[in-house]
Amino acid sequence: MGLWITLQVRLTKGQDTFWCHVLKMPNIDHKHHVVKYEPVIQPGSQDYLHHMTLFECRGDQAQLESAAKTSGRVCYQPNQPSLPCNTIAAIWGLGSE
Repeated sequence: MGLWITLQVRLTKGQDTFWCHVLKMPNIDHKHHVVKYEPVIQPGSQDYLHHMTLFECRGDQAQLESAAKTSGRVCYQPNQPSLPCNTIAAIWGLGSE
């Protein structure tokens, strides 16, 4: 079983951007083991990508469901509700395999 996540993000020239995207994972009724994860990066985009962090989110179900229906947003904006995503599940960094 594989999980594919495709994001299309328009970058602002000359500005560092942290992009946050919430996705709803399928319900799993028994234990699974992750044996591999890797990014699939569109050619030409690797110059803009530094790292990715996958967090586990818990909290207000309605707020999380609403966020999962969007294509994401710039993280850490003033006057923007923060989501309870604090537990790191996986990290990928430039040069990682």
